[in-house]
Amino acid sequence: MSAHWSDDYIGIPYSTADCGELAARVQRDVFGRDVTLPIDRPCNLSGRSRMIDQLLLDYGRPTDSPRDGDAVLLSAGSLWHIGVYCLMTVGIGSDQPWLLHTTRHSVYSTRIPLRRAADTNMIISGYYQWR
Repeated sequence: MSAHWSDDYIGIPYSTADCGELAARVQRDVFGRDVTLPIDRPCNLSGRSRMIDQLLLDYGRPTDSPRDGDAVLLSAGSLWHIGVYCLMTVGIGSDQPWLLHTTRHSVYSTRIPLRRAADTNMIISGYYQWR
């Protein structure tokens, strides 16, 4: 694998950036988008789930053709989770989708092949292009 912008975002402690903050940070740092989270963010998972829903309403539009940096909306039961779509060249000319994300359980941000999202007990609910 060659170097990818997402390499710089692997290993960030969850205590300093939850999934929403990680997604917003990537948008600001890498793609120059002004994605701002509320200062007073909910502490519980259901409140953060509602915040993710609002974040996508404010900043995103659904797409069937995700691009590098787009949002990946995942669900775990009634809770929402957000990650960042990473299109990476693996091997010779083979672009494959990966997911950059963080969870309380993973402790640090990580990148996994998108096809393995189901292994984390999450279902991909949709892709969103940032406005």
